[in-house]
Amino acid sequence: NALDDIAGVPAVRGIQVRFSWRELETAPGVYDFGRIQHVIDMAAARGKQLFVLLSHKNFAGGSDVPDYLKSAAYDGGVFKLGIDGKPHGTDDRRGENIKLWNANVADRYKALVSAMGTALNDNPGLEGVNFVETAIGQAVTPPTEAQLAGYYQNLAEVNAAARAAFPNSTV
Repeated sequence: NALDDIAGVPAVRGIQVRFSWRELETAPGVYDFGRIQHVIDMAAARGKQLFVLLSHKNFAGGSDVPDYLKSAAYDGGVFKLGIDGKPHGTDDRRGENIKLWNANVADRYKALVSAMGTALNDNPGLEGVNFVETAIGQAVTPPTEAQLAGYYQNLAEVNAAARAAFPNSTV
């Protein structure tokens, strides 16, 4: 419906749609960008473009990361966030963010953005890719100084990988 609403508005170039890491990579190296392509096609049919919002962080008690990431090889993959207020009308006041300080987690995230670039960069209907809020959040168990440093170092590497993977798109 949003695409129909903006179809006749020349000042609006397109839409942004959130896609979770979980829905794009179901197992290590097993990617499905079909939903992104579907939205690109729907937008293009109306003369609009898509901006992908890639999500690895959840504020509603669910999970935006693939199940495999929560294994020992990735040190559980995520850490819990404290959330002020009741998200989506539930009593669950916890979200999660990725343990980006873990090199294995960072490598998988870089692999995801690289695979997305290979599949989608040349598509003229893709305006760009950005990430959900990259701040570490209110960790229930505060990370160490070394973990914080690793988080932000690896975040910079993920951003560089995304820029390299999407030379024809805004990142």
